Amino acid sequence: MGDYRDEREAALQRAEALAQQNAQLQTELDSLRQGRASPATTAAPRLIIAAVATVVLIGAAVGFMSAARRPAVVTTAPSLALRGRWSPPSSIGQVALRAAVRAGGGTWVVGDRGSIFFRAESASSWAPVPSGTEADLYAITSGDPLVVVGARGTALRFDPAQRRWVPESTGSTAELHAVASRQSTLIAVGSGGTVLRRASDGVWSSVVSNTAADLHGVTVSTPDGSVVAVGAGGTIVGGAFESAELTRQASPVSATLRAIAAWNNTLLAVGDGGAMVSTSAMSPWTLVRSTTAEDLLVVAVTEIPYEENRPGYSSSGSTFGFLAAGARGSVLVDRLGSVEGWRPVRAGGGAIRAMTSEPWSFFTEEGNVIAFAPR
Repeated sequence: MGDYRDEREAALQRAEALAQQNAQLQTELDSLRQGRASPATTAAPRLIIAAVATVVLIGAAVGFMSAARRPAVVTTAPSLALRGRWSPPSSIGQVALRAAVRAGGGTWVVGDRGSIFFRAESASSWAPVPSGTEADLYAITSGDPLVVVGARGTALRFDPAQRRWVPESTGSTAELHAVASRQSTLIAVGSGGTVLRRASDGVWSSVVSNTAADLHGVTVSTPDGSVVAVGAGGTIVGGAFESAELTRQASPVSATLRAIAAWNNTLLAVGDGGAMVSTSAMSPWTLVRSTTAEDLLVVAVTEIPYEENRPGYSSSGSTFGFLAAGARGSVLVDRLGSVEGWRPVRAGGGAIRAMTSEPWSFFTEEGNVIAFAPR
């Protein structure tokens, strides 16, 4: 702490000295303008240099003072910070991890080459689980049943009695990128506008999507239970969950949308170049102001632990909001009902394609997991 005070005092003294020099140079400049000083007295350049140096040194001094007051948390805005701590990346396996869900007393993660991992809530390590397939696995949904989908129309159902994954026939060879559930019925979406429904009896059937665009994300909105899927070129399709046909919806973007999440009747989709679009109560989709140009690959609704401090006001607690992550390892949050908008809370590292909330865990293409522990 003593070193900090010494550096701050030295910076302030240098700033004050330069400010005095500034005043002297300003007098010389005024004299030059009025013809009272020799033209050889070139005060103007020296004045500019001194002014810049003054600003830099005063800024450094203010920075020192701010650093002393800064809390040891991840900063999201000048007055807002997360309450918690990030863990360093730890390896699960040497494969790209593409989807994760908390279910069955732990966390399931799926990825390339048929990889499935499970960690019980009471365990500290991840265990590989045989999948019976070499197909890349792209998505997993919670609920009953627990189902994974992936490349070439692959679908697996977890049998809790036998504790193993059982293959199912979808009747499709499409790349199935995403899946969502409502009670015991599932909707999977994928390449070429593929939309499949799995009934509670385990039978898969096709749904007319009215698009040939690749679909990358799907969600079920509440309370009406409608299904909405997003994909290439800003494509948005939706309709009743039990409908045999989905309809195109007007999209305000042409960027590919990679993921979508729902909170009550509010839906948010994210995608390439930081694209964000939203709708509420099925009103027209509108652009959301994004704070990043990074491709966003995943989005979810979560509880956000925060601390807020500004002059005359401070608070802490938890609130619900959206959480998004991207291709360069960035994580952003947006508190519902707040005015500060999207804020970065982490940056750097491999592409994050999967995450879980409560607690937050992020899974990368390098096979790593990064966790955030609230406090």
